[in-house]
Amino acid sequence: VFFEDPSPSTYVCQLRKSIYALKQSPHIWYHKLHSFLIKAGYHRLNNEPNIYVRKAKSNFVIIGVYVDDLPLISNSKSYLTIAKKELACVFPITDLGPMKHFLGIKVAQNTTNHTISLSQSNYISSILQRFDMLHSKPISTPLTSPCKLSNEDSPKLERENSKTKDVPYKQILGCIRYLVCCTCPDICFAIGFLSCFMAHLGPKH
Repeated sequence: VFFEDPSPSTYVCQLRKSIYALKQSPHIWYHKLHSFLIKAGYHRLNNEPNIYVRKAKSNFVIIGVYVDDLPLISNSKSYLTIAKKELACVFPITDLGPMKHFLGIKVAQNTTNHTISLSQSNYISSILQRFDMLHSKPISTPLTSPCKLSNEDSPKLERENSKTKDVPYKQILGCIRYLVCCTCPDICFAIGFLSCFMAHLGPKH
């Protein structure tokens, strides 16, 4: 933000409101939202500061906060509607209905079986396409058995290192780690094991 100020150079300007995209804006927005939720009877979880919960007898509402996206979860439609109206009285909101996608995760709700399924198939496809692996053959287990890798498999000579220096090993593992955190905990050990060799990558790795 810049403008010519005709006043003496000893004067400063004070913003009466936060302007979007300033570095202080996220902090001010979160403080305002947090203050409102606390006054409305929500309490913030100690181990997850972006989750707010409010209970009333047998009903509850859980609000997740990701910047200005607020997924709401409740066991009562009427209690959920009340929570939405309270938010709408203070903030301009857009109700997108039942959640279908959030942070790249596909959400499928089955009201008959009372189940919620999470999937990142689109994200997986984008990883395969990015690293030119769309036509790779699938396997049933993350690591073949027995899988014996060690630092002894790392290159000892410079000419051996040249064979793997252009392999995007770190980038691939970094992308897959998001899957591990969200929907694929079954590959956690495999990714952790392979991450041990990022500094000294060899052809076997």
